[in-house]
Amino acid sequence: MLARTIKNLPLAEKILLVEELWDDIAAYNKRIRPDKDEIAFANERLRENKKSPGSFLTWDEIKAKARKIVK
Repeated sequence: MLARTIKNLPLAEKILLVEELWDDIAAYNKRIRPDKDEIAFANERLRENKKSPGSFLTWDEIKAKARKIVK
């Protein structure tokens, strides 16, 4: 029933819901320790970003772009 309700939401409300869910999930990250593969992946992404700064978007930039699309 929840999936049906979500499917009927307007796109803007779906995006806001995803943001709220993501923020809620992020709160758990404070209590969860990453494993060695996750740490290695994050370190690789950091190395890539240092080689090509500006080639990645921040989470705030992604949300801002999504909001522009919805409006």
